[in-house]
Amino acid sequence: IERNTLAPAPGRFLAPWARSSTPGYAGGGNQFDLARWDPEYFARLRELLRLTSDAGVVVELTLFCTMYEARQWSLSPLNPRNHVGGVDREVAFTNLFTLDRHGGLLRFQEEYVRRVVGELKDFDHVLVEICNEPYFAGVSIDWQRHIADVIAEAQRGHPHPKPIAQNISNGTAKGVKPHPEVSVLNFHYASPPDAVADNAGLRRVISDDETGFRGTNDAPYRMEAWDFVVAGGGIFNHLDYSFA
Repeated sequence: IERNTLAPAPGRFLAPWARSSTPGYAGGGNQFDLARWDPEYFARLRELLRLTSDAGVVVELTLFCTMYEARQWSLSPLNPRNHVGGVDREVAFTNLFTLDRHGGLLRFQEEYVRRVVGELKDFDHVLVEICNEPYFAGVSIDWQRHIADVIAEAQRGHPHPKPIAQNISNGTAKGVKPHPEVSVLNFHYASPPDAVADNAGLRRVISDDETGFRGTNDAPYRMEAWDFVVAGGGIFNHLDYSFA
C-alpha cells in the first residue's frame, strides 16, 4: 500500500497469502495465513501477465515496497498482528527489510519471492524490481543484495531469466556498487538526467523509473523523457500517484 493511499475496502484486499479463519485483519476481514497461498492472487497475476504480453506492454514487477510509516505497516499481512502461521513477536516496520532484525519474517519474504518468480517463468516481457524506494525507513543494502540472490537462484534454468532492477535513489547517486545480478538501476525523479552520466561506468541500464509532481499536462513529462533518453538513459517508466 503506497504512501497517501486509503486502506483497502474490507474483504477486497487480495494478497499472496490466503485468509485464515481467525478474524482481526486491520483492513477488515480475517487475518492472513502465511502457511498458505491464495490461488486467486496468482491467477490474477498470470492473467495480468498474459494480457500485457498480448498487448506488447513491458511489466516491471516490484516485489516489495518500503514501509514509509507505521500506517502502512499496520495493514501489511506480514505484520504479526495481521497473520497466523508466521511469527508472534512484534517487529518494527523499520526492521522488516533487514537480515538481522526482521523477527523471523525473512523466510516468508524468501518464500514469496520464489513463488512470484516461479509464476514469471514462461513470460519474456517482465523485469523484476527488488524494492520500491528502499532508501527510506531502514531497508538495508545487505537485505536487497540477499533478495537479488534469491531472485537469481529462483529463476536459474528458466527459459527467460528476468532482468533484476534495484531502486537506487531519488535524483542521482554516485559510488553505486550494484549486485552482480542487477542489470537495471532505477532512479526516481531523475531530472535533470544526471544519474546517467554519474553511473555510466557501471555498464548497467539506467532507468528514470518514477516521476511526477509537475501537474497533469503532458509537456513536462515528455520533455523529461526525451532529456533522459537522449542523455543515454535506457528506460523511462513514467508517472507516480501525484498525476491522479
